[in-house]
Amino acid sequence: MRIPLRVIKYLLSSLILLTLFDLVATIYWISSGLATEANPILANAIEKSYIFFAIVKFVFAFTGIYLLDRFKTKRNKLIFDASVLMVLIYSCVAIWHLFGFFTCLL
Repeated sequence: MRIPLRVIKYLLSSLILLTLFDLVATIYWISSGLATEANPILANAIEKSYIFFAIVKFVFAFTGIYLLDRFKTKRNKLIFDASVLMVLIYSCVAIWHLFGFFTCLL
């Protein structure tokens, strides 16, 4: 079954937005002293500076998104499945961030 390319583009666009939200939320939590970065590579980057952290996160995320976009026609079903999985994972991360924000408001 061939997945329409616009569906994959929508998933990748969602992934970009979720990545940006995760970046902002992570910086908020870490700068407020309420959390630490779970990814050891990004934890090392954030110790250097928030800008360096953002650059490293963007390089990792956008390299992955670029590769998914690049091969969407050749490996259509695989790219769709990987995109859905990544959107689900980042959606869970976003929900976790939102849960934390609302918990802090109470």
